[in-house]
Amino acid sequence: MKFNFRMQKVLEHRKVQEDLAKTDFQAALVRLNEEVEKLQYMIDQKKKARVKSFEMETGSSVPNSLQNGILEESSRFQKLQDVRIDKQREVINGWEKEVESKREILKSKAIDYKIIEKFKEKKKQQFIEENNKIEQKENDEISILRFASRNKK
Repeated sequence: MKFNFRMQKVLEHRKVQEDLAKTDFQAALVRLNEEVEKLQYMIDQKKKARVKSFEMETGSSVPNSLQNGILEESSRFQKLQDVRIDKQREVINGWEKEVESKREILKSKAIDYKIIEKFKEKKKQQFIEENNKIEQKENDEISILRFASRNKK
């Protein structure tokens, strides 16, 4: 006899849901990482501008009138970059919340799947035990019949 789990379709459906939740979670995580990389790029650009400004102020071979314009331009860039960095941090916070939400959904779907999977294992174990009992009964009956047929002779 073969084990037939009546809720196999439910188990398969829950597995599909878990897989979809994993995919959604991974996509959100990838997007979060992309946004973090953008933030790091912005911070690096600001640092480079600050270093160039410092180099311009300390060791300048550029005329003062041109140097003042460049420093002013650099200062405006750094201020604007601060604004962009703040906005990017807000975007990252939004994606962090999204990732956490997807993580909770994934956790829930995984638990739902595990519940049905454990139920299947219990049912399979019960099936095996019942088959073993039936088989043992049949073996006992055969033994009794053999013993009885030997004693009649």
